[in-house]
Amino acid sequence: MPPDEAARTYDADLGRFVAALGALDPETPVPNWAASAQTAAFWQRRAVHELAVHRWDAATIGVGPTGTVAPMPVAPDVADDGIAEFFDVFVATGIAFG
Repeated sequence: MPPDEAARTYDADLGRFVAALGALDPETPVPNWAASAQTAAFWQRRAVHELAVHRWDAATIGVGPTGTVAPMPVAPDVADDGIAEFFDVFVATGIAFG
């Protein structure tokens, strides 16, 4: 997709994505790449962390050494769960697959 089209449709695309994930029962079978439950809950959790990190990234693009842009902080509960997810998903999957 061309960048200008992506920028133009971003809000609507994000809204559909969030609505689709939000409509799923967390226990709905949905495949993923990790050594964890193959359910919608995996993607619901993963989306929260991806969106939080990339929101922060977007807010800090072009920040020089003076730090002229102060991004909104990631909510503490999301940050805590992001750390837990690193171990629950990424480390556990690395160990499981050698």
